[in-house]
Amino acid sequence: DGFYDFYTEYTGRGGAVFVGEDCSPTFTDCTFTNNQTEGGTCGICGLDMPIGLREQPGLSWEIDNFGGAVYCDSNSSVEFKNCTFNDNIADTNKPTLDPNDPDSYGNDDDFVGFGGAVAFKDKADVTFDNCTFNGNLGDIGGAMYWTHSDPLISDCNFTLNSASSGGGILFVGGSGEIVRSDFSENEATSQFAHGGGICSLGSNAEIIDCNISNNDSSGSGGGIYISSRDIDGSDLGRGGLLVENCLIV
Repeated sequence: DGFYDFYTEYTGRGGAVFVGEDCSPTFTDCTFTNNQTEGGTCGICGLDMPIGLREQPGLSWEIDNFGGAVYCDSNSSVEFKNCTFNDNIADTNKPTLDPNDPDSYGNDDDFVGFGGAVAFKDKADVTFDNCTFNGNLGDIGGAMYWTHSDPLISDCNFTLNSASSGGGILFVGGSGEIVRSDFSENEATSQFAHGGGICSLGSNAEIIDCNISNNDSSGSGGGIYISSRDIDGSDLGRGGLLVENCLIV
């Protein structure tokens, strides 16, 4: 999202399933395994070409991709019951600057893979009941990523998921509810990582009766990271996360 908002129409969203606006599917006893999204590219070209000709861009930047297995668009209403998400990937590959290579360049966006298993955005109504997320990978939100939505996550297990930040889940805004769920052995791996298990940014969500154990962050918040700021550092003016009757070790 953000800088590339227009161009996200031309990138990977939902490696297995894409749910469009105003759609309301239900998934019961489904397994999502080894799915992957990849980002499209946009570029900067420094030379004008004759009319009718187009030069290949000199810099090919990777565009953000979302939901290695499933992407739910704005205003969709989706239910997942007894579903399993294993080893899905929101691709994290992007150009990397090599100081020893004068022709190399870095990506314009440091993070490109959002929601290793599932991603959904503004005002999506998404419910997860008795679902398992294991071994999923992304830059932001190893298992799940959402923005400005109010999901209900109940009786779910998040294990061995990995991301730069939000090893299990990363969410921005909204007032979702996570109840009776387990977050174990998830990791946030970047130098300035936030939230090995859960990363809450500018949200008034509730986390109730959950086990959050043996998660790891290379930066801050091995179990839970809470901030009023979004990924870009903008203050959203809210961060009243409620954590009630949880084990965090």
